[in-house]
Amino acid sequence: MNKIQKVSVVLAAVALTASSAFAMSENWSAQLSRFLTLQGGTTGIASGDLVEIGTVASPGTASAALTPAQLAATMNVWATTTVGTGTAGVNGSFAAVTASPGAGFFSQQIYMLAFNASTVGGATQMGMFTDTSWVFPASDGASANSLDLGDTGVTAVKGQLSSGTVTSPSDIAGGDAASLVLVPEPSTWMLVGTGLLGLLGLRRRS
Repeated sequence: MNKIQKVSVVLAAVALTASSAFAMSENWSAQLSRFLTLQGGTTGIASGDLVEIGTVASPGTASAALTPAQLAATMNVWATTTVGTGTAGVNGSFAAVTASPGAGFFSQQIYMLAFNASTVGGATQMGMFTDTSWVFPASDGASANSLDLGDTGVTAVKGQLSSGTVTSPSDIAGGDAASLVLVPEPSTWMLVGTGLLGLLGLRRRS
């Protein structure tokens, strides 16, 4: 190794150390025992579909969301990735390592948001999952945390959990599912709205 190469290596090491000191790190994945699936819990969502982590101020509002846009609006996103990342393109699975400034996220509970499309606008299914043990590091430069969708305490804010229901692809067959839910059709919203108006009318009469 010549002098120029040695200097380059040293500078790269210094830059990496400096950047990690001013960033929060998180290892996040769905690759152990539970995977992201379409509604029904049998089929992994496609490689390239959007996955995000961040914080949620009102889980109740997230649970009540009727569209991907409404659900996305409840989340303060810290990082994004896509299904298939770090796992040789396996549908339903991903493994991401993120380092980014954490101001506004330190020590807060982490939520995972997933869609069956590469963008929120293109999605017809959506899901949100969390675990009380999923907590962002307390500061930039702190030791990285790790979370996986297969962790014991995972719950569904939007979506469903099931055990051993995954059948496709074969790489994750037999695994547990964190399944997304279908976005209600507009006609369903109209029926709900009509029902609510009817209830209001009954209350007024009484």
